[in-house]
Amino acid sequence: MREALLLAVAICTTCLTGCIAGAGLDSAGDIREACDFPTTVGASTLVTTVAAPRGHVRQMMPISLMVFGRSVVLRGDSTSSIGVFEVALHGMELTVSKDGSAMVNVNLPSVFSYAPIEVAEAELGGRRVAVCVGRSRASTGRYFLGIYSTDGGVVCEGILTFGEMWNIDVTPTRIDILGATSIRSISLRE
Repeated sequence: MREALLLAVAICTTCLTGCIAGAGLDSAGDIREACDFPTTVGASTLVTTVAAPRGHVRQMMPISLMVFGRSVVLRGDSTSSIGVFEVALHGMELTVSKDGSAMVNVNLPSVFSYAPIEVAEAELGGRRVAVCVGRSRASTGRYFLGIYSTDGGVVCEGILTFGEMWNIDVTPTRIDILGATSIRSISLRE
């Protein structure tokens, strides 16, 4: 019993001081910034949520966009292209462009400086979209998800918890965000 108590105290102390797996390195203000990030759903976007059947998905850490066939990774100050989109990350600003013209500029919360931003191109309801995913440290437990269309519109954009986004799947008509207890399907209205 004494050993278990000492182990618990050691683990708590280590987590509070930020010495394992990035625990506690994001300040309360940085985490609040991520929690306050506005969720945007485009006018032509349909989001449906259903309860997930037990054991429906295996959690992927980190989530990979390889289900889209091909993706690019942005680290630090970098620029890349995928399909019809050019994407750039400068500091915490994510820019999605087409034909050299910026369509979307997103100032990401600072908790997403920890890991790269992954971007894939997909077809959603016959339209090309850029799917952007970033993740925070595990201790902060957040994902950034941005889906943008070629006309410069926001399909959807927001911050999800790790529990809300265990994995991602794609069909020709929708993108499914597979969570621990729910599945969010994102599609475009005709």
